[in-house]
Amino acid sequence: MESKYSSIKNHNSPHFWWLISILSVTIIALVSFILTCRVLDAEKIMEYISYASVILSITLSVFAILYTYTSNVQIQQQFEKINSAANNIATVSDNLTVTGNKLNENLGVILGHLESIDDKQREISGQMNNLNAQLNSDAVDITNIPSQK
Repeated sequence: MESKYSSIKNHNSPHFWWLISILSVTIIALVSFILTCRVLDAEKIMEYISYASVILSITLSVFAILYTYTSNVQIQQQFEKINSAANNIATVSDNLTVTGNKLNENLGVILGHLESIDDKQREISGQMNNLNAQLNSDAVDITNIPSQK
């Protein structure tokens, strides 16, 4: 597990500040030596710095192009995922609309079946009450109980 100070990218990292300090001191030293003519061949050092700047600029521009391409590919993948999710939502919405229409069409049939079940439950309840009344009476004849089909 990495600590929060182990990355150079983190400004709280001691590595970051050491690197910045060393680079700053080096740049200041080079500039001061060149300005005070303490270096014997200051023009040659300026030439090297100029070439290094050109190479660094080209390298950074190549990295920027590669990063842009990678970023665009990732963005394109995210857009494809979003489009896929939107298509799935549209499909589910269409399916829900079709299901709602079918329920509306069959609502009368469903209500009729529910009323039929309610009627049958009332009929069974009435028969149970009749059977209870017969069982509660003193003269119970079990052979006279009507059969149900």
